[in-house]
Amino acid sequence: MTENSIVAKLRDALSDRIDSECKVVYILVETRKLLETYPPNPLPFALKLYCHWALHVDLDNPNTTLPFLERVETYVEGLFAGDLSDHPKPANEGHLKTGQR
Repeated sequence: MTENSIVAKLRDALSDRIDSECKVVYILVETRKLLETYPPNPLPFALKLYCHWALHVDLDNPNTTLPFLERVETYVEGLFAGDLSDHPKPANEGHLKTGQR
């Protein structure tokens, strides 16, 4: 399956109302295919976890949950330590400061 066909399926699914569990699961499955076939850098851990969780409700495999939980732990530790230098800023933060879009 090519990236274009997965993207086309996602575009189709997202252009309609998402009004059922079946549609949500379909979108997550197609998203997972895209992530696994064409992994972005950095990998969106939370999105990957949600995509996996839609099909496997028992998240007992450490390879699935551990990277996500480690990132959450690092983030929370940074909050308590007051060090947010290694944490992502909101996507629009730079635009608010410069007035650019």
